[in-house]
Amino acid sequence: MTAKMMTNKDASPYRLLTVSGAAKLLHVSNDYIHELLLDPDLPRIVTSKGQRIRIPMGELTRYLDKRGNNWFNY
Repeated sequence: MTAKMMTNKDASPYRLLTVSGAAKLLHVSNDYIHELLLDPDLPRIVTSKGQRIRIPMGELTRYLDKRGNNWFNY
């Protein structure tokens, strides 16, 4: 997924996504997003004593681009 693919008016790279929001955006399950979050290279913001996870959309895009280009390392 690249920045060119994001045409939604809310597709700001600074937008914070919930796990379910990221899953909906990528058309994957919440469990898959949680699997991605096991990788420390995926930036996230943890709030409320570790109970809530937010993923910056721009960072998610960069992470997926990097992972797509280096798929053989995963």
